[in-house]
Amino acid sequence: MMNNGFRWMLHLPSSVIEFSQEEFLLFHRTDRELYSVLVFTLSRHPLQSLRVLAFWIWLERLGYRGTIQKILRLVLPDINRVADEAVTCLLCISKVAFFPFNDIPVMKRLMDEEISLEILHTHRILVLQGVDETEHDVCRKAVGDLMSEGFRLQRYNAMPLGPRSYRRR
Repeated sequence: MMNNGFRWMLHLPSSVIEFSQEEFLLFHRTDRELYSVLVFTLSRHPLQSLRVLAFWIWLERLGYRGTIQKILRLVLPDINRVADEAVTCLLCISKVAFFPFNDIPVMKRLMDEEISLEILHTHRILVLQGVDETEHDVCRKAVGDLMSEGFRLQRYNAMPLGPRSYRRR
C-alpha cells in the first residue's frame, strides 16, 4: 500500500542553492515559528521538537503540502496532540517490529494525502533517512539558535532556588 507521496520521495531534486544565513532563516521563518511554539509555548523538549520538525518538513517535501502552515493554524492543544502523534510516528519507524496499537487521527485529518503508521513503517528505512537528512541539513541550521535557547531555559527552570534565606524578597 504505497501512496503517491512515497513514490515521489525517490525522485526528490538534489540541487544545491546557496543562501546567506539571514536569507536561510527568513526562508524558514514559519518553521522557526512552529519550533518556538513547541519549545517555548508548549514547553516540549528542544531535541525532540527538532526531530518532530524534521519529520514535518520531510513530509512537506514528500508531497504533503502545507503541513507546517496547517499545524500553525491549529489551537495549542491540537498542536500538542499532533506533535505527540509525530513522536508516535518517529517511534514507529525506529522499531523493526510493527505494533498497530496506535493511530494518528489529527495528522490524518490535516493531510491531503493518505498517511498512516502502517505506511510509514513499511517505508521506515526511507523515512528514517529522509528525516535524518532533513534534521541535519535543514533543522539544525534553521532553529539551532532557538534550540540552544530552549536548552538554556530548560536548565534555568530546572535549577533549585536553594534555601529560603538566599532568595530575594
